[in-house]
Amino acid sequence: MGTVTSGHLIRGKEIPLVGPHHQVMEEHSKRRTNYATSELVDLILGGAALVAQAFPESKLPVANAARPGGGNLPWSISHNSGRDIDLVFYLVDESGASVVPRTMAPLAPPDGTLFTDGRTLRFDPRRTWILVNHFLESKTPEVQYIFMADFLIELMFQYARSQGIANARLKALRPRLRQPRGTLPHDDHMHMRIRCSPEDLLEGCRDIVNGREIVPEFDSSYQRRVQRLLLLYKKAQTPQERAPLAEMLGLLKARKARGILIESLSSCEEPLCLASLRALKAMEVTPSASTLVAVIGGTENLDTAKEALRLLRGCSSGETREVLKLLAVERTLTHERASFEETLNVREQACFVLGQMGKRTRSTFKPLVALLRSADPKVSAAALWAIRVLAAAPVFGDLGEDDFDGLWKRFKSWYAVNRNRTTTFSATLRALGHDVTRHLSQKGDARVLVPLILEEDYLSINAQLALQDLIGHRVPVDVFDKLSTHWLIRKEWKSWRRHH
Repeated sequence: MGTVTSGHLIRGKEIPLVGPHHQVMEEHSKRRTNYATSELVDLILGGAALVAQAFPESKLPVANAARPGGGNLPWSISHNSGRDIDLVFYLVDESGASVVPRTMAPLAPPDGTLFTDGRTLRFDPRRTWILVNHFLESKTPEVQYIFMADFLIELMFQYARSQGIANARLKALRPRLRQPRGTLPHDDHMHMRIRCSPEDLLEGCRDIVNGREIVPEFDSSYQRRVQRLLLLYKKAQTPQERAPLAEMLGLLKARKARGILIESLSSCEEPLCLASLRALKAMEVTPSASTLVAVIGGTENLDTAKEALRLLRGCSSGETREVLKLLAVERTLTHERASFEETLNVREQACFVLGQMGKRTRSTFKPLVALLRSADPKVSAAALWAIRVLAAAPVFGDLGEDDFDGLWKRFKSWYAVNRNRTTTFSATLRALGHDVTRHLSQKGDARVLVPLILEEDYLSINAQLALQDLIGHRVPVDVFDKLSTHWLIRKEWKSWRRHH
């Protein structure tokens, strides 16, 4: 279910730690990352058996696949949904016997040698070619790609040519068999990913192509599945009955359901309200700010408020006036977790939302400046954070020490001169030594802005907003996950650059 970077694995199949033709390596056997979809497990074991037919006693070294239930791995940004696997190349010793190493280690060009445990091992292009060719010929499942270092691919192709494989055939494999760009060369293992099966597509499995999640909206089976769920939703009588249907519609990213899900927020009955918010987020559908503000102001469920706040960050800056209403809501929600009590202060979180929305008017700044004298230090700190971000400059570091009237007077004076966000931000960047244009409108500006996403928030968020204006495409602004945002915008900028 979901994508390889944010999904899960339901009823995954275990890859045996040791089999007749494979072995999970010693280091990886302790991790419990030997689970995958049944299609992928069968493909791996079938490939290992095929190699062993040609070269008896061969053992395929297996590294990370997925956890029993999928989810994040500390060793990879993917492997979440059981459709990715890391396999170490077939290695042979001086006698030509197949060897399974204890862990991964890079192979040295030009012939793929490795010195370990007092002996020299060597990449075996013969066994590896049989395995890789078997994977790429598979139709069910279909292999999306295999990553491995170019020099190892060439060694493998040299062997294939010696066996009469035409160059045209090898060239045709290259789009799916290649060294990855912008990351490590994969000279210590191959990384393989399979596409979603037709059955899993109807349960919310999603392929990523060129950095974008693909939803099969025009597939007739998908359309029938969505229509069936919508019918069941309409027939359901209670929020408890509708909640799992809303969750499934979200997993399928069924945008046809956005109307009924937004409608359910007006009464916000649990557990449907929380399920609807999560489904809308999965669909990348943002309800109006007024709807979300009403949910946040009325719910007693901390998780529901958190989801509404996440969606609120995606509202347009023109809806800032609605978010300002939350600054008057003096309430804190609590929730008992397994080992701690989580709290959510509505005013504090509203300050963060306002900063990320980027609307810089006096009507936005005035209540934020007023909150600097809040008795709650978290609220005053959040207000100062928002002011710095909206000012697009590290100004007013000592505002909390002054009286409110003095603060507001000083701020009005500053705002009269610095009201334009873009020109103020460009002036800030130039003061920091960056060569950018006044209105941040040139390709060269993007080269400066992309790295700034990883910097302090007043720089990061303004860089993200400026880049979105520059490339004309909305990218999720998430100051709490700068690495992910940096990666997304970098991909978007590369796409924009190719067309300009």
